[in-house]
Amino acid sequence: MLRRFISQFLERFGYFVVATSRFQELRSKENYKPNEDVLAEHLRRVFDRCQVDCVFDVGANDGAFVEWLRKSVGFAGQVVSFEPIPAQVAVLVKKAADDPRWMICPFALGRSEGTNLFHVMESDVFSSFLKPDASQPGKYADSNKIQTTFPVQVSTVSKVWEDIREKFGVSRLYLKMDTQGFDLEVFAGADSVMGSIVALQSEVAFRRIYEGAADFYQASKVFAEAGFRPSMLHPISFDNGLGMIEADGVYVNGN
Repeated sequence: MLRRFISQFLERFGYFVVATSRFQELRSKENYKPNEDVLAEHLRRVFDRCQVDCVFDVGANDGAFVEWLRKSVGFAGQVVSFEPIPAQVAVLVKKAADDPRWMICPFALGRSEGTNLFHVMESDVFSSFLKPDASQPGKYADSNKIQTTFPVQVSTVSKVWEDIREKFGVSRLYLKMDTQGFDLEVFAGADSVMGSIVALQSEVAFRRIYEGAADFYQASKVFAEAGFRPSMLHPISFDNGLGMIEADGVYVNGN
């Protein structure tokens, strides 16, 4: 009776009481994501087919992608991670200490060299050069809002690749971009080295999360014009109707 009384009382204020197990079940459905083993298997095929010997991890955050790349994909070649948030750079440096083929660059990549204002969000995985879009899905309202803004150094894929290619003797690049709406700017900065990019991965959007960001169709058109064909689309997040919000798009160079 006490539980029913408390439940009825809270419902008057818009709250609903559920058991912990039921709450966890609902959260797992809300955050549903297809098994990443599928993506790992596909990347193993892409890396083998394209003979990838270097990966640019653009938008590295805490290095989870590289750890997954090593463990699940089995890639043992050179990796270069790019991350402008100092706290995450410190995490990356610590993680890479025991991996001689993992290089950390504490800056961002874009269309051209210089500096640009960078927004760190409440959840730093959403941090971006772009501001959150007012029409973004409500599930991101608390996590994707600006906490602080500061200037960061920006270089380009073309400039860094020339140095990396000479330093490590690599020639076949996999360009992974996860820059929260800024991927096409990063891609534009690779214009002079497109022939070295054998495949790429971009976080593409089906619903707008950032102001001025390209959607999946716009991004795919840009990649196609540069000679890259779609190879796989792996969902990252869904709306309540199971429509994709974002996905990892893998593209291979058809030139």
